[in-house]
Amino acid sequence: MRPHLHLPRPDLSAAQFAGLGLLGILITEAIFLAPLPSLMHLGLFYGFLLGMTPVLLGLGLYIWSIAQIKDGVQNGQWTEDQLAPLRRITLSPYLTVTIFALLAVFLAFTLFSLASHAHLAYRAWGWAAYLFLMFITQLQLATKQPTVNVSTAPRIDWRTRPPIQSDHWGQR
Repeated sequence: MRPHLHLPRPDLSAAQFAGLGLLGILITEAIFLAPLPSLMHLGLFYGFLLGMTPVLLGLGLYIWSIAQIKDGVQNGQWTEDQLAPLRRITLSPYLTVTIFALLAVFLAFTLFSLASHAHLAYRAWGWAAYLFLMFITQLQLATKQPTVNVSTAPRIDWRTRPPIQSDHWGQR
């Protein structure tokens, strides 16, 4: 039987993992937004490979960092005091306004690019707003208070409990 490969968890704070996730999103967005020269002179395969490598690396870094934050919060890797600054940011009303603004930007750029057959740069700005929106919402979900797992909560054996009684049954 082969042993499972377990990578050691880096000793980073939740805020540092959030920074890595943001870096991953920015790497991904840079490919969409940067005026890159056409890579098709290298051939379809190599041009596609060179264009998609940063996208996949950026998305991989984003997904990994959000998973590390979620696992760390669920497993109690960080104390409440260590999570407080990041939670203060993710629960900020300014961030809620930012979420709605990013959603509006995404919809506006996407609908404008579809309606007017505009240049794909407009659609790229819409997708960049969507990626940042996705990062913010996933970060908010990852830093939420951990919930009690139903399978580990103590179960009540209703067969050994007395019947439920009420003096108010049948009254209106």
